[in-house]
Amino acid sequence: MNLVSVRLITDDVKRLVAFYERALRTPASWSTDDFAEIRTPTGTLAIGSTRTVGLFGPGAARPADNHTAIIEFLVADVDAEYARLSPGSPMSSPCQQPCPGATGPCWCATPTVLCSTSSHP
Repeated sequence: MNLVSVRLITDDVKRLVAFYERALRTPASWSTDDFAEIRTPTGTLAIGSTRTVGLFGPGAARPADNHTAIIEFLVADVDAEYARLSPGSPMSSPCQQPCPGATGPCWCATPTVLCSTSSHP
């Protein structure tokens, strides 16, 4: 079995795609106005409109109401990435926390976590 993608459901596909394109520095591939994928060497992030939820059954997902997923990224400089991504992003205010596999500080900004690969202050 192969993991194909992780899909996020949103009422504002363009806004969420724009954020993750900026975060991953990778352009999305759009299938329709309701669905896009951002493919990276380590996985694919799929972003779908609430109009696509019916394909999976009524109530299969609710936008902005998922309290079971956390998306983590390893970065060289947490503070610089947070400053780059925070304007106009869906990220909340950061809180510092330990991050598995990270060698430096970690900022959690729900639903995205930035974990440092270096031990900068």
